[in-house]
Amino acid sequence: MQLGYIKGAPEPVALPDEAYPAWLWRLLDNGGRKADRTDEASERRRLRDARRVAVKTQNKLKGAK
Repeated sequence: MQLGYIKGAPEPVALPDEAYPAWLWRLLDNGGRKADRTDEASERRRLRDARRVAVKTQNKLKGAK
């Protein structure tokens, strides 16, 4: 399998694992969510998402008339 995504450019080469920063290997830990997120921040995010869904629902109902 070739990764040549740029025509005429040399194939990309992966470096050894030691050449990359340590944080790179932890990016997908915890499902990609910040482990240090507080309960308050999580609640704010949940409320914001709920308001967004409510507004979208109301907008759909207004347009359906």
